[in-house]
Amino acid sequence: QDNPQKEYYLIARAQILSAANRLQEAVQLLRDQRLQYPEPETLYVLESQLYLEHKDYFQAQQLIEEAISQYSDREKLQFQLAAIYERQGEFEKSKTLFEKILRKNPEHAGALNYLGYMLADKGVQLTEALGYIERALSLDPHNGAYWDSLGWVYFRLNELEKAELNLTKAVRTNDSDATIFDHLGDLYFRLGKYQEAHKYYERSILFSTEEEEQQKVKKKLSDVNGLLS
Repeated sequence: QDNPQKEYYLIARAQILSAANRLQEAVQLLRDQRLQYPEPETLYVLESQLYLEHKDYFQAQQLIEEAISQYSDREKLQFQLAAIYERQGEFEKSKTLFEKILRKNPEHAGALNYLGYMLADKGVQLTEALGYIERALSLDPHNGAYWDSLGWVYFRLNELEKAELNLTKAVRTNDSDATIFDHLGDLYFRLGKYQEAHKYYERSILFSTEEEEQQKVKKKLSDVNGLLS
């Protein structure tokens, strides 16, 4: 109430409530502010993101589709819907929508990176994936997530020296990202550097906030321990 940047605090408060497993309070807080918020689509995106974090994909998608029916030309809503499709494993729907965004705005760095990373993670269209991610980095060269994507596509291409170079850049830019540490663990495992793989898998588990992802990395760590013992 006392700070003129109250929009920032509104978003922060909603995120804190959600993290405290008070999702419905967070959602209601955002809904109460929609009509007076200067960019209501931003609150739709945030609310859907909270649903995603709680793995309520149905509500996340329904909400964004409702927003698109009102603000059909808003790029951030289209982007969020594509991300929701990807989280639900609807790869082709997500890919088609990201391609649509890029036809309209070829310099959307986030869409370039997201689409490139999706393709790399699937192990398909790797040349196209590399091109998308390189374009994203040309637009935002200080983004650690984009360097991680570049390292990951090189890993998929089995160009391991380039993978290591770029994943190392990524971790220098963002030293608390569980996914980057997991990727480095996979790289060093493939290189047979099991002590290094062990170190990065442990860091990935430490920083992970997703139980499912933690369990996957713990399995990898167990495999490494078997090789080291």
